[in-house]
Amino acid sequence: MAEQTAAQTRTGYRTWLSRTSILAIVGWTIAVAGVALLLVRAAPASASHGDGLGARDLLAGAGVTRVYDGTHTTISDSLASFDQTVRLSAADEGTTIDRTALECHGGRADITWHVGNLEPTVAGTGIHLSATFDGEVIGSMIAGSSDGIWNDRPAGIRAVVACSPGTHQLAIQVVSVNGLWGIPYVVNPGERNIEGLRVNRGFVVTEVWG
Repeated sequence: MAEQTAAQTRTGYRTWLSRTSILAIVGWTIAVAGVALLLVRAAPASASHGDGLGARDLLAGAGVTRVYDGTHTTISDSLASFDQTVRLSAADEGTTIDRTALECHGGRADITWHVGNLEPTVAGTGIHLSATFDGEVIGSMIAGSSDGIWNDRPAGIRAVVACSPGTHQLAIQVVSVNGLWGIPYVVNPGERNIEGLRVNRGFVVTEVWG
């Protein structure tokens, strides 16, 4: 009789232990799932067009200069068409981009540098660019951002200079950058350009002479 009671006690203990283990495992699984769910919910949504620098190999943007000569007017352009985003950071201060050779005939040159979408990535940042003619600054652009990516827009620099006969050099100097700026922004870095977007950047010059 004592042996039967002991056996029943051992059987009951094993059953209790088994049930306790199962409940512990279930409880641990629920706890882990809950933590994972909290972590997923806590992840903030991105507030920018991506945080990469984009296609840095396209930064220089020294495109081909195309020239049209009229009777007393010459139009030159070096607009390059971008299908990927390129971004500037503080590390690019002092960099020169969009170098363009310009042939003049001794007239007045109306010089425009254009970027189809200048993109700040966060609010409270700024950028300062200058256009140079044979190394001399002829115009500057200073842009800021109050709303981050929602402040992206076309931008540019325009100047009119006396252009003596011969070859001259145009360029854009990156004077200062605070934050990351798309120049231009096309699509989020790393994403496919499924809409086939093309955003232009470069110089357009009209010289009147003769």
